[in-house]
Amino acid sequence: VSLDFPTFWRNFLTAGSFHGELNVIDAGEQQREVDIYAVTNIQPGRHMAVIRDITERKQAQRALEDMNDRLQEQTEELEEQAEELRVQTEELAAANTALRESERRYRELVQNANSAIVRWDRDGIVTVFNEYAQSFFGYREEEALGRHVSFLLPEQDSTGADQTHLIRNIAAQPEQYASYVNENVCRDGRRVWLTWTNKSIRDAQGQIVEILAVGTDVTDRVRAEQELRHQRELLE
Repeated sequence: VSLDFPTFWRNFLTAGSFHGELNVIDAGEQQREVDIYAVTNIQPGRHMAVIRDITERKQAQRALEDMNDRLQEQTEELEEQAEELRVQTEELAAANTALRESERRYRELVQNANSAIVRWDRDGIVTVFNEYAQSFFGYREEEALGRHVSFLLPEQDSTGADQTHLIRNIAAQPEQYASYVNENVCRDGRRVWLTWTNKSIRDAQGQIVEILAVGTDVTDRVRAEQELRHQRELLE
């Protein structure tokens, strides 16, 4: 900012003194910032001024102010990020709570279902064996988990059909076995027939990772149908 020196001088003479900061050009034609304290007429017609170069101090002050401004901006950004993290943490906690509750309800549904629920991975290893399945087949949960699900299948059913590849076929093409009736074997050797609803469980890439099988006992119906066919054959 340029200084109107004539006006400044008149004001100085009128006031009798001046104390303030000014920008000046030094002998090397460099701009400097100075602090000036001046008084008029210390002797008639003679004035005195004390001048201090405050250029470095002002530069340091401005640098500090800039640093404080940047620090304030960074602090505000960190506070915003902290608030976002807090909200995300709360949302994650709520989602985890909802997931645990959903898993609890799922376990209750599986365990209390009036059907045999057997879940097995792509290799045929049992991962879920609900209470109904335990009671129906005669195996405790710890005896069933980790075993290949084929322990519930006879190699041939009572009609002579080969079942040795059934599990592999279901894992490869579960849609073709979405509803399937086959003979199973209990721990005590009893043969039983169940209608199985087989549903594939897939990962994020769409690959089959498990099969959820829900079985309903249809032994009486199948045996009645077999007996009916047998009677018809005798009549023929």
